[in-house]
Order: sequence, then structure tokens, then C-alpha cells
Amino acid sequence: MELWIIFSILNPIIFAIVNITDKRVLSEFNLSIKSFNLFVGLSQGIIGIFLFLLNFPENLTLKLSLIGCSIGALQGIGLIIMFWMIQKTEPSRVSTIMSTYPIYVAIMGVIIFNEILSILNWVAIILAITGTIIASLKFSEQEKKNNQLFEPLLLLLVISAILIGTSHLITKSISEDFSPYQIVSMRGIGISITMMALFLRKDSFKDLFSFIIVPKRSLWLISSQGLAPVFGHLSITYAISNGPVALVSTITSSRTVFIFIISLIGSYITPKLVHEKFIFPDIIFKFISVLMVVASIIMITYL
Repeated sequence: MELWIIFSILNPIIFAIVNITDKRVLSEFNLSIKSFNLFVGLSQGIIGIFLFLLNFPENLTLKLSLIGCSIGALQGIGLIIMFWMIQKTEPSRVSTIMSTYPIYVAIMGVIIFNEILSILNWVAIILAITGTIIASLKFSEQEKKNNQLFEPLLLLLVISAILIGTSHLITKSISEDFSPYQIVSMRGIGISITMMALFLRKDSFKDLFSFIIVPKRSLWLISSQGLAPVFGHLSITYAISNGPVALVSTITSSRTVFIFIISLIGSYITPKLVHEKFIFPDIIFKFISVLMVVASIIMITYL
């Protein structure tokens, strides 16, 4: 198995753990979403500047620095739209639409970078995306409020998915100019600028300060949104730099599948930390999604 595939798999595993931890921070510790996003901006900005100074690019130009920071800015805007839409519509719809961005990345990867994908590669992409969409569905929470097939607001999610996909394409485009550390540092600065511009408010800062002065709570937040995302983004940046961006995006988009696996194991090993409950149809369909994603990774690796 090539190293870029291992790092592609490592990314959704890390962010699955991050998402499970975020749920505890937001739901059990009652940190507001505005203060949460403010911490994301502060922490990623500080870490980004530190990494940038530690690995200062010799060939840095204003144009390249703006391109590098745009990775974080695009991801920041995309995530803000996604979080806002989760409050407006069913989470399953949000996850389903957001899971389709590898198709956009695959098409653009062929056009922009002349990546050659075999028929089996395309089959693997469709298989992984389908598996991820199935994993996003939750039969224990059937949609009761809204039976409308299409909502105009859902177009915002399409934009959000395109922004996330575009950030992967930009990462690929500058991978020959910068190391993964340098790209991640500029991404951190970019997402910091976006989050700080939108969420740096007096009330949010006070709420965040009162939260982080309690060690029991701050440790969870610093681990999930301070340190872990850096390693997660380093893994995907390395993978994109060394492998086909279409296939890397396909593997990394399977985060929902890993959330299910970790939540299922965690609910038995540490039920006090992981409170996720699954009904039988959920487990069956999510196991099918796991098999589909595993099959797609095998196809990408060996076929």
C-alpha cells in the first residue's frame, strides 16, 4: 500500500475522533457555536503562524501566500455554511450533499491536472460516495417535519461542497511550491482570518474565556480543535501532494463511516464518553456502507 493511501485513510479517522469530541464539547459542556468557531480561528491561527515561522518558505511571493491562505478561507466559509444549514434542515440532507464533493474534485482533477482515472477508479469513487451517503442516514430519526423533495436553501450546501473541493484542488496546485507543513500553516492562517472576522465579538470571547479556564473542559476543546486538526490536515496535505487528488478526496470524504465505527466501539468500551445509540436498521445499513468504503479503498490500492 502506497504511503499517500495510508495518510488518506488516517485523515478521516482523525477527524472522526474530532467530530465525536466536538459533540461532547458543544452538547454536554454547552459551548456556543460562535465561541466554538472563535476558538477554531484563534487556535489554528496561532499554530499556523508558528508552523509558518518554523518552516518559512524561501520562494514565498505575495501571490503564492494569498493562494495558500485561500485554502483555509474556503474551508472556513464552507464549514460555516454547513453548520448553519444543519440548524435549518435535516442533518442527513446536509451530510448527503456534502459527501458528493469528490465527484467535482475528480472531474476537475482530470481537467486541470490531467489525472488519468481508470474505469475501476471511477467505480471506486462512486462506491465510496454511495457508502458515505448511506452512513449519513439515520433511520432512528426519520424526517417528520419536512417532506419537501427540494429546498432552494440546499443550493448553499452545493456551494459549500464546491468550496471544500476547490480547497483540495488549490492544495494540489501549490504542492510543488511548498511542503505539507508550509501549506498547513497557510491554511491555518486563512481559516483564522475567516473565523476571526465573523466571530470575534465581545460576548463570544467572554464565553470562550469562561469555558477554557476550567481545565476539565478546556482539555477536550484544545485536543479536538487545537492539536488534532493540525495532524489531520497534515495527513491529507501529504496525500494530495503525493497522490491523485480525486482518489485522495474520495477516501478522505468517508469520515461518516469512521464516525460510525468509532462510535459503535466506543459505546461499548466507554459508554460514559460515547453516548451514541443505534437501532438495528442503522447498524445494518451502516455496516453495508463500511463494506462499500473498504471495497473502494481496496480497488484504489490494488486494482
